[in-house]
Amino acid sequence: MRVSLDTNVLHQEGFNSQSMRLLQRLIIAGFVKLYISRIVLREHDTKRYTETCSRLQSVRDNLLEINKAFLKSGAQMSALSRLESQIEKLAPDLDASREASTEAWLRDFQIEIIEADAQVHELAWDDYFSGNGAFKRAKNREDIPDAVIARSLERLASDEEELTFICKDGQLKKFMSEVPGVRVFSELSEFISSPDAVNKLNELDSHDKAIEAYKAAIASEEFLVGVIKYFSAPESDFQYATWQGEEIESKSGLPLVVYGEPVVKGVVAQSVKSLRFGPVASLAPRHYVVPISFTANARFIFLADYNEWLQAPDDVKEWVDVISSDRAGLCKFSALQACEITGQVDIHFPEGVTPESMLIHANYIGADDSPLDIEFIPGKVVV
Repeated sequence: MRVSLDTNVLHQEGFNSQSMRLLQRLIIAGFVKLYISRIVLREHDTKRYTETCSRLQSVRDNLLEINKAFLKSGAQMSALSRLESQIEKLAPDLDASREASTEAWLRDFQIEIIEADAQVHELAWDDYFSGNGAFKRAKNREDIPDAVIARSLERLASDEEELTFICKDGQLKKFMSEVPGVRVFSELSEFISSPDAVNKLNELDSHDKAIEAYKAAIASEEFLVGVIKYFSAPESDFQYATWQGEEIESKSGLPLVVYGEPVVKGVVAQSVKSLRFGPVASLAPRHYVVPISFTANARFIFLADYNEWLQAPDDVKEWVDVISSDRAGLCKFSALQACEITGQVDIHFPEGVTPESMLIHANYIGADDSPLDIEFIPGKVVV
């Protein structure tokens, strides 16, 4: 099975997410061959580079402001200058680590890079002027990378062997879903949960009876009830779960017009309902993951116009709390919002824990002497 990823999916998953590690199992087993467009790699690495540079510069700017504050009081802080110098020297090392991690991913996942030739570029430029293919409209420069990706994958799929493309982008996704021989998924986790992938993972696990026994124990209602009880406890995973950026979808459903990117901080455990668990998957003999989805109220933090809030109906004012305000312009608000939430239950345990004892330990998850290390890994929030 041939699989390819779009840039946004790679940004979301990184190289070492739970879904990515399950994909690697399928690759090592010879079930999946992963193809990545050269443009996807460049977009991904460029974003990593610019984000790293931006954050380093932010650290340096903050150190400079701290130093200015001390200088006003006549104090000399040479330690701050040394820190700034060390941060400047750190940049090349971080860049080298970024390049090395990409090379390791390409090697470990046995990836074949798709190079776009002159014919692909010619087709992409035809789309540019006509507004066809992956373009939202004619001459929309932002869509040029997607156009090249689309035409490269279209050619790859033309040999009548099915291609699976995992993509979040609207127009690129729409175009590729219409290409013969292409299956499109919105999320890597969605593909991992598809019947073909699940059946292959189960086949790989069936060679080890112990893995099958652990999977049965984890999938039991008794165990999963214990997991949700632990996640729902005060000061536990649901309360501290955070989503931001591309992890939040349909932001227009919030009660005020949002400026910038909202952040979701915490789920109201008592509001969780419609719980659904996906198939248990094994990443290693003592490491398992379970997809989870549910509806719940979550706390959204966002910037909005103060005047819009003033003119909003009373029920909106009661719904939306003002966190900070100068009573003019943009202010910070928070609101509890009903939403669809996805994620994964990540389960580790040491040698010596048996499938039978896991059901007992499920009643004491989080206790100091519990051998189970269980974590909720946030996925997406859809308003």
